[in-house]
Amino acid sequence: LEVKKKASHVALEISGLVSSLKTTVQDACELTRAHAQVQKQVCDEVELIVETGVKCSEQLLTKVLNLSSRLDNLDEMKRNVDRIDTALLRYEKVADSLIERRRRTRAHQQQRQKA
Repeated sequence: LEVKKKASHVALEISGLVSSLKTTVQDACELTRAHAQVQKQVCDEVELIVETGVKCSEQLLTKVLNLSSRLDNLDEMKRNVDRIDTALLRYEKVADSLIERRRRTRAHQQQRQKA
């Protein structure tokens, strides 16, 4: 009879621990889901900023190229175009990196949703 009481008590304790663990895991999953959402929003916003920067740089490059055809000092303009071209390359690298990061984040989210 004493063993039955102890076994029943242990079973109740285990049941409580399992319930607590289930709640903790659910909370952790919810926090992970919320974190992934925030991370996706940040990546989307950064990507938009970079894309806007690239578009602005391209527009600026077009204007500089138009101006260069009108100016006598082509050497100075070439240096400016080279600087802008270098900046564009940097923006493109950052944009490519962010796009790849976003792709990996989406793939990770899809894997987690499947699981």
